[in-house]
Order: sequence, then C-alpha cells, then structure tokens
Amino acid sequence: MANPQRENGHTDIANEVLGALLRVNLSPYQISLILYVIRKTWGWQKKFDRISQRQIAAQTGIRAGHVCRTMKQLLYLNLLVKNDLGEIGFNKDYETWKVTSRGGAELTSNDSEKLPAEEAKLPAEERSSVGRKVTSRGRKVTSRGNKKLPAEELQKKRIQLTKETNKRKESTLAFLEHWNSHPNLPPIRTFTKERIRHLEARLQEEQFATNWKMIIEKTATCPFLTGQNDRGWRATVDWILVNETNYIKVLEGKYDDHGNKTPAGQSHGAAPRRDFDGQHSELGQTIDV
Repeated sequence: MANPQRENGHTDIANEVLGALLRVNLSPYQISLILYVIRKTWGWQKKFDRISQRQIAAQTGIRAGHVCRTMKQLLYLNLLVKNDLGEIGFNKDYETWKVTSRGGAELTSNDSEKLPAEEAKLPAEERSSVGRKVTSRGRKVTSRGNKKLPAEELQKKRIQLTKETNKRKESTLAFLEHWNSHPNLPPIRTFTKERIRHLEARLQEEQFATNWKMIIEKTATCPFLTGQNDRGWRATVDWILVNETNYIKVLEGKYDDHGNKTPAGQSHGAAPRRDFDGQHSELGQTIDV
C-alpha cells in the first residue's frame, strides 16, 4: 500500500496558484506537463530547469509527439515560460495566462491578445486551449504534432494493406493464367514490375476491369492480332496493357476485318502500324517483324 510522507519530499504550491489552476480549462496533457514542470522546479526550490521532452514523456506516459505539441501550447498560453538559457519554468502570474475560466471570466489582463486562427473558429465554450480535444493518453490522435497511430489502428492498417496486396496478386495471377490458356497468344513468361504497374492502371478503368476476359478472348480469336498479317506480328500482353486505347480498339472490333480488307495502295498491316509502333517504345521494346 502506498504511504507517501511529506518528510520524504514535497513541493510547496501556493493555494492561490492552485485556485487559479482549478478555474481554468486545461486538457489532461496540459495539466500533466504543468504538474511535472512544477515538480522539477519548485520541488527542488528552483524557478527554471532544463527539462527534455523525452524526460517528460518517460515520466508522464505521454507520447513524445504529444509532449512537443502540448509544450508549444502551454508556452503560447503563457502558463509555461522560458528563460534566456532555454530552461522551462511555470508562470505563477495567472493574470497573464491566455486562457478562460470555466465560468467564462477571462483570467488574462491582456485583452488585446488574439486567439490563434484555428482556436478562434471554435465556439466560446470550447476555446479552453488549442489541445482541448485530447481526452486520453495515446488513444486519440489530434490534428497536429507527431501523429502516431495506436497499436490497434496500426494493426488494422497492416491487415488492410495485406488484403490489398493479396487482391492485387490474385488479379495478376488470374490475368496471367487466362492469357496463357490461349496457345495462339504470345505466352507470358513473367510479370515484371512494369507489367504489374500497367495492369493495375488498367484495372482502375471500368471498361478493362469488367471486360478483361473478353479482351483476351477477342485478341486470341482475331486472325490479324494472332499473326495472320503480312508482317507476322502478334499482339503481346505489353501492347494490350501499355495504354487505355489499344484494348478499347480490340473491344470495338477494329482489327476484326484487317486480314480481309486492305485499302488501295496499302499493304496488310500498314494502317495499324501507328497503333503498334511507338507504343512499345514506352516499355523499351520493339515489335519483331
């Protein structure tokens, strides 16, 4: 059972100061930092002390990011002050504090001071301090400071990322297997990072996402796209995935009659050369002719 004794160490705080602190609206973080600073200064008969944020975090259980933000708030509110050596101390002159009491009466005598822009937007009853919305240590991430997610939120993020990764792998594998199930299409030996990037980009497009199997089927059954042209050219997976226009042309049947109809003065395959040439240059590839 705990049995603290005054003779084992104590901190003298004037009742007037305690009364002022009891009347102001402060967050749990702010109260903890104020008490710790008083303990490290007045508790050792000092007005100021060099106190690190890591030290405060270790003794109060508040995360370092929240300590940094709360310290800035208290310095702005003039409850904590710094001396020329950069040491921290508690400001006992409560008439200079830039906070409001719970009854709404201003404790500060400097009425010309303006609230920060963010705080000024809040209703009067919520303008206790910049960090008022913090209600429990390490369990709620506020709008500023070093935002560290609680363990349970980090775990949710990891699970979500794992699911997304697995979904991408399943989509890639399904596409690969369906493409390679058609022997008249150039087989996919491996899915490089570049191919995966293009496939993911195409899957973001509704036409491709809902019709990719049909695109493969039409490519595999189109004579022109499977090498029955005067150049022996065959549509590769890179040609299908490289942009958002090639597969649309396949869906619309642009190449269905290329093997049968040839404009005057033009050999088979000459017209679509513009569709092929240059497209593979983006992937650093050329078409074998």
